[in-house]
Amino acid sequence: MTTEGRVRHLSWLVPAIALVASAATAIAVMAPAAFASKGPNVQLAVNTAVSVIAIVAGTLLFGRFRESRALGDLLLVVAFLLLLLSNLGFAAVPALIGGDTTGRFADWASEVGRFSAYLTLTAAAFSPPRHFASPRRPALAALAGSLALLAVIGVAVAVLGS
Repeated sequence: MTTEGRVRHLSWLVPAIALVASAATAIAVMAPAAFASKGPNVQLAVNTAVSVIAIVAGTLLFGRFRESRALGDLLLVVAFLLLLLSNLGFAAVPALIGGDTTGRFADWASEVGRFSAYLTLTAAAFSPPRHFASPRRPALAALAGSLALLAVIGVAVAVLGS
């Protein structure tokens, strides 16, 4: 089967997914109590799922960056790295080791970390078409910058929260 034939064969898939997602959204809006889950175990499960998705997406995007060496791809890797590290460092790991996950620090540090990931994701969409000669140095700089940013976020939230 040709690529064109496969596309025609699966042309129903996108509208079907959109219809199911729209129906689920409408039901959740009309009956929010049916979808509301509370408790630390649910939040831990959500944070773990987000972390796993960030690992998979970040790994795939890092492979893409190694091939393309494009700035936009590096920013995508950094965005998912920030999302992963802020979820693990500020939300999931403290919950696993019995730390305070309901306090101000856990809430604000993880949210600011996620917000920085979202800003980086937005920057990737508008980045200029710049390519690096070698992917090694920019990747190491991005890793160091991500770790430094999250350290600054953690210190700032700890200082401002007290």
